[in-house]
Amino acid sequence: METTPDEILLLIFEAVSGPALLPWPDAPYDHHRACAPFVLASVCRHWRSIAQSTPALWTYFAFSDVTSEQEGQFNRLHILVSLVKHTPIDVLFGCEDWSLFQHQLSVGTRILEQLACLVGQWRSAQFDMPDLPPSVQGPFNNILPRQSPYLEQLSVTSNGATLCLPQASHLLRLHVHCDDLDLPDPFLCLPKLCILSYFTVGDSSDYLCSSYSQHLVELYIQEDANQGFQLVELPRLATLVLDDAKFLAHIRAPHVRTLGLNANSLTMSILDATAHYTGVQHLIFWNEIREETLHFVGCFCALATLSFTVPDPVKKTFGPYGHPYTIEPGFLTEFNSWHPPVCPSLDRLLFGPGPGSLPYKELLAFVHDRRQFLEAENCRNRERLSKRLTVLLECDIGPEIPASVRTKLRELQPNMLMKMTLGFDGRLKPLLRITSSSRLEM
Repeated sequence: METTPDEILLLIFEAVSGPALLPWPDAPYDHHRACAPFVLASVCRHWRSIAQSTPALWTYFAFSDVTSEQEGQFNRLHILVSLVKHTPIDVLFGCEDWSLFQHQLSVGTRILEQLACLVGQWRSAQFDMPDLPPSVQGPFNNILPRQSPYLEQLSVTSNGATLCLPQASHLLRLHVHCDDLDLPDPFLCLPKLCILSYFTVGDSSDYLCSSYSQHLVELYIQEDANQGFQLVELPRLATLVLDDAKFLAHIRAPHVRTLGLNANSLTMSILDATAHYTGVQHLIFWNEIREETLHFVGCFCALATLSFTVPDPVKKTFGPYGHPYTIEPGFLTEFNSWHPPVCPSLDRLLFGPGPGSLPYKELLAFVHDRRQFLEAENCRNRERLSKRLTVLLECDIGPEIPASVRTKLRELQPNMLMKMTLGFDGRLKPLLRITSSSRLEM
């Protein structure tokens, strides 16, 4: 390595230091990315010289728990500030329980104040601060109402902050979970915003009714619909996730392809609203999935994938963290009993993590009957010969699948493919993939 040209070393350093942007909005603390520049700089003087002269290595300003090793974190912040110069930075600031460390809040406040001085360099920022104490609210509330020309991603989760959005004309993604949401006029001037996720609608309905919302591609709302919410048209929206399905009656989005709904919020009164979402191909449910839920499933004739889980972008707001799902007995049985069949294009079922219960006997019958239906369809239409039913059982429930169920699935069709796969990050539990097909799929 001593003879390696500096240009090659620089490329190696940048590759080792990690991605340019954090996953959003639920980005975990990346210990590897936080340590990488310091490890590289500690190898030898030559490497230290190159590392210190490369601002792009020092852009990860992540403080996952400001209550631990506080002085060390503050010293690290000083080093990052001195070496990053004017390069755009990625910010992650989190504290799970401030109440346990009331006597150590000064360091956390100092870190926030220092980050506020760098707000003009933010490229992405994520703040996870539940139960924010009053002594820290002031410094935090003063951070955001500033110019932030490079900011593309912003996620704020706090029960004690009054959020006032920064002036960020290039903001692409916004996730908000705050008790008090102050949305002044600059909020209406987010011409590039394409992904919006928030807990409280409030004044943000003004944004959705403005011309700027026409660029939205993904929208996630966790709040009860109210009569004061105006009808909005979102022509580019492709993904819509709602904790209250009554919002369907207030949103016109003809190009939505992925629709997520809290099954507990479904009522017969909103069936008519589904007529505006005939192009939905992926339907997601969480909470209690009953036989009555099937009336809504049947409204989406183009449906190809039915999921009982939660979409990744909103793990913090929906799904297994606060609302595990339950497939009640009778749902899958009723699914197969309808004639003509419900959702003839359906070829994929996804059972994600966090189920309260799963009726395996009904699942076995569903796989068997659906396979027969698809084979009959194949005989009538040779162009659909590759049509198959795929059932995915993910994460938490994988290891709990009874051996008798696996044996029965093999008996249903000898060439059924069953695989156990570990998640790419090493943290997911095994995944069981069950494919019913007229041919062995490799």
